[in-house]
Amino acid sequence: MIKINDLTKSYGDKLVLDGISLDLGKGLYGLLGENGAGKSTLFKTLIAYEGVDSGEIKLGSEKIGFLPQKFIGYPDFSVDDFLSYMADLKSISKENMADEIRKVKNIFNLEGFSKKKLKKLSGGQLRRVGLGQAFLNNPDIVLLDEPTSGLDPSERIRLKNFIVEMSHDRLIILSTHIVDDLTSIAKEIIILHNNKIAMDASETSLIQNLEGYVWECPYELYLKIQSQNDIFSKVYQKDSKDYIRLISKDKPFEMARAIEPSLDDVFLAVIKDFDL
Repeated sequence: MIKINDLTKSYGDKLVLDGISLDLGKGLYGLLGENGAGKSTLFKTLIAYEGVDSGEIKLGSEKIGFLPQKFIGYPDFSVDDFLSYMADLKSISKENMADEIRKVKNIFNLEGFSKKKLKKLSGGQLRRVGLGQAFLNNPDIVLLDEPTSGLDPSERIRLKNFIVEMSHDRLIILSTHIVDDLTSIAKEIIILHNNKIAMDASETSLIQNLEGYVWECPYELYLKIQSQNDIFSKVYQKDSKDYIRLISKDKPFEMARAIEPSLDDVFLAVIKDFDL
């Protein structure tokens, strides 16, 4: 449903996307990268908001839903008025408009403030309005740029469950810099780094690439024997003791033990240019 061939995009002398190629069908895809990695720029080229320097984009449908990273809508519109306006722009018939709006209001828990102006909403409420407009008219392709921003934990879980369910018969790309947003839900995870696709595979395959390279050891011991070649992942407590998680090609020292990698480890390894 989306085919991208050797896409390149620059802003002046700054290269933002370099040779991006993807072939995506139905399902949920994660677009993972640091802030500034080019995720939002890629989305803008897909919706033709911005042109490209070179390359080709083919979309399998014109019914596209889009949630931008910074969504404000029309601040003086009420929630109902804004959703009605967006439904009209998406050519939803007058006969179906009320049902379509009611559906997204129910899904994204918008009923309680239908008459409230967008500028009076909290950040999480406004984000949910943005999600609602993205799914109006049952789009075939949905692009969600940092959709969990501003949502509380229960709303994040509700959103993830909904997106997984909706991805069975359409293509959804969820862009984020938060690894937990994609854990256990994405068909494939595309990692952007240094303007390019650094990795593109299932979560299981990505993690398998790092097997044998993730280590655990007592933090106190690590402080004495630490090496500049190791990638420091995180410190955590277990059995009332502090431990450290490391990424290293070789066993860092005798007391270290190999542990199961996680998607967090993979992402950290990529952005730290660890040779997988």
